[in-house]
Amino acid sequence: PATASTYVYNSQALDLPSYEIAEWLEELFENLLIGSAVTDKIYPWNRTADSFNLPLIVPESRIKKMKNTGNEVYILAGVKGNIYKTQGTYVDFVRKVPEHLTNNASSLVASPVTWGGLTSMNGSVLFGLAGQTSANDGVWRLYPDGRLIQQTTPSTGASSGTAIYAETEYFYFGYSGGADYVDT
Repeated sequence: PATASTYVYNSQALDLPSYEIAEWLEELFENLLIGSAVTDKIYPWNRTADSFNLPLIVPESRIKKMKNTGNEVYILAGVKGNIYKTQGTYVDFVRKVPEHLTNNASSLVASPVTWGGLTSMNGSVLFGLAGQTSANDGVWRLYPDGRLIQQTTPSTGASSGTAIYAETEYFYFGYSGGADYVDT
């Protein structure tokens, strides 16, 4: 913003604890949900109060991504491939990306998953994922009924979808080295 008349800025709007780092923002009804990069908390804030409401506790630290789909916010947290959701008052476990697909090298690692891009498409959630080995990297899809599939891998070979843009039945996704358009 180059012109002060086009925006409003307030450094005193929300008082997160001093040790917190805001990683991700997502809207849910009138609240703005602020995901922590260092703890297991999501701070709901109504955008006008001096402070946040009672934090939501996620069973894993580091809230990486959140996406509102049908007034349910899907949460990608931690490094184990677990997916959670909230309607604003509690957090439920939804699904885990199978560990035999993400932590499948000759020696197992403690942090096998790196989350990529995130968007919604026709009620489902599309997200990028990179595992310990690249064979199952790409864009994954979580349906509202809990079905989880690997939707696609990049045309140049397995790589995490780091940016995803969905339109109707089709989507674009970017990855290290390029971008693809998925139309079928």
